Amino acid sequence: MSKLHGAGLTSQIRAISGAAQQHGSVYWSQGGVKALGTLNTELSLCDQLRKAEAFAVLNSPIWEDSSTQVQCRQIESVAGGKHALARISGSAAFERFTGPQILAIKYKRPSAWARVARISLVSSFVASLLSGEIVPIDFSDASGTNLIDIRSRQWSRVLCDAVDPALVDMLGADLAMANQTVGSLSPFFAAKYDMPSCAVVSFTGDNPSTYAGFEKMLSKEGCLAAVISLGTSDTVLSPLVQYPYHENAPTACLGHTDGHVLQHPIVGDRYIAMLCYKNGSLAREWVRDNCLPNVIGSWADFDAAAAAGPLAPESFGVYYCLSEILPRSARGIYRFKRTIASASAVQCPSGRYYMQVQDFSDAIPSNTDGKDCRAILESQFMSMRLDHSRKSDTPLSAVIVTGGASANPVIRQAMADILGVPVFAAGVLDRDGFRIKTLAMPAYGGAIRAMAARSSPPPSLDIPAKQ
Repeated sequence: MSKLHGAGLTSQIRAISGAAQQHGSVYWSQGGVKALGTLNTELSLCDQLRKAEAFAVLNSPIWEDSSTQVQCRQIESVAGGKHALARISGSAAFERFTGPQILAIKYKRPSAWARVARISLVSSFVASLLSGEIVPIDFSDASGTNLIDIRSRQWSRVLCDAVDPALVDMLGADLAMANQTVGSLSPFFAAKYDMPSCAVVSFTGDNPSTYAGFEKMLSKEGCLAAVISLGTSDTVLSPLVQYPYHENAPTACLGHTDGHVLQHPIVGDRYIAMLCYKNGSLAREWVRDNCLPNVIGSWADFDAAAAAGPLAPESFGVYYCLSEILPRSARGIYRFKRTIASASAVQCPSGRYYMQVQDFSDAIPSNTDGKDCRAILESQFMSMRLDHSRKSDTPLSAVIVTGGASANPVIRQAMADILGVPVFAAGVLDRDGFRIKTLAMPAYGGAIRAMAARSSPPPSLDIPAKQ
């Protein structure tokens, strides 16, 4: 705010929205709730909240916390098992989700819990600061709590009461769509930074905000485009025409509850799948550094090997350098080559037989002559294609790719080949032409929603017919 004010821009602001990391929670004391509406422009925001002892829990849990296995099992038990919990909330219980984290705080920190008056997600916390009052949590971000009844778009009384009978009141019974105005800029910010009393539009999680921002670029009605972020870990955000865990859902959906289903941030009767893979760029870098003959750390050599052509179905590999999220707990490097039927061979659903091998090279057992470079891309993108098919039987129209690896044309082409759709990279267009660049897409999504509140249409991207 200080930078915007110093640049003379704050007086031009007409609406504000934004995003924050998912799953994190903020625990307001009664003094904090009261202090929000009585802030003094002569004093700093931080000092006033500290003096009011605004937060019952000072070190709030975030998405990196994975210490709540016991609480996950408790919530699944109340729901009737992990499949039942996924049917209700969109996800089986995950340690980083807000519901298990709240339950852990209640029992591990009872004195702090006794002081909790309201609970915000990080996204609604920021919107509450700007509005000067506690504002509703966004539906889509609430999908990452294991506490929502996702199809009725309200808190699940069964799940919330299992944590605490007062939890719905603590969270706030009302929920908001991510494009809904939830308040007006508080007098504190308006006076301190010379801003108009503009609309505060609901903040949401970083992933839903990213998806909503990209989706608004698409000009064709009915275009089903996924957003894939290729970073240290890889994340797929893909559109769902219908809820995958309904009572008559295919067995393929009900039998695979890994990954998450989120409420669409701005369309009430739609959903998005969120698929997270821990082994993203780190695994690709491991192959680059360990599986090229006599070369370490060369992306040029990795690209040359990966561009040599398809490896499957004659050979394939899986590369889980770290314990994977999807599929859960998968770990290790495994390679397979096609073979004839034998006692030691494994038959795949396709009818082909494969046997596990140490490497892909018959001539040089000490290395794989670069075939791993292609194999890891095929493995990662086939996993994405398979996992999306377990959430939806509607094919994608296109993919928009972002993140550091999106600048690599070989990786983009492999993705297009394997997913079978056009792949677009995000970037910027300036006087030097188009440059692929990782943008702050959660913030962009917030800006798009703020623009919509002022009836200003965002620019669109024309997606061609499927190739």
